[in-house]
Amino acid sequence: MGVNRTSTDQYQLRLPPGLRERIKSAADKSGRSMNTEIVERLEESLDGRMPSSQTLGQINDLEGRLAIVSAISNARLETIEAFIRMLAPTEEARQEIWNAIRAGDLQVSGSQTKEK
Repeated sequence: MGVNRTSTDQYQLRLPPGLRERIKSAADKSGRSMNTEIVERLEESLDGRMPSSQTLGQINDLEGRLAIVSAISNARLETIEAFIRMLAPTEEARQEIWNAIRAGDLQVSGSQTKEK
C-alpha cells in the first residue's frame, strides 16, 4: 500500500551531478523506488543505524592499530621460531617444544623459558 501524497511532506531537492544516477542504481539493486531509497537512507543515518563519519574514522584507526599489533605479533612469532630452531637440532625436537607451548606445559615469557 502506497503512502497518501496529501499527508506527506514534499521537498524539492537539488542533487550534485552524478548523484541521481547513483541513487537510481542503489534503488534498482535494493528493489525500491528512488524516493523510498532516499527516505530509507535518510532515516538510517538520522536514527543512528548508519555509522557516522566519526565512527568510520574510529574504525579505520582501530584497523590501523590492529595491523600494527598483528605485525608485532608476527615478528615475535618469527623470533620464537628462530630461537626454537637454535635450541632444537631436529624437526622432531622443535615440534615437541611447540606442543609443550600449546599444551601450556612450557611458557615463553620475555627472555626466559620455563617448564611448569
